[in-house]
Amino acid sequence: MVAQDHAMFKYHPLCKQIQLSHLCFADYLLLFCKGDENSIRIMMTSYTLFSHASGLRMNPSKSHIYYNGVAADVGHRLETLSGMVKGSVPFKYLGV
Repeated sequence: MVAQDHAMFKYHPLCKQIQLSHLCFADYLLLFCKGDENSIRIMMTSYTLFSHASGLRMNPSKSHIYYNGVAADVGHRLETLSGMVKGSVPFKYLGV
């Protein structure tokens, strides 16, 4: 099951209308969802299934989670659920 098919999954507010959940570029994967624990958990479960099927894995030292407008304790839980630390915007893509 893909994340978007799960009843508890919520799109990021700016992605809901076009139902955008991810973008793939060369060796980059951007995942988008609402900043709530259920959506992050579902997104990471979908990522794990993708990872097992494809053999592709994230590099924890190069992977970040981006969120805004959530309480600090919620942000820390999102980081724990995703296994990533909070990144800052703007971020670099292919060194740019």
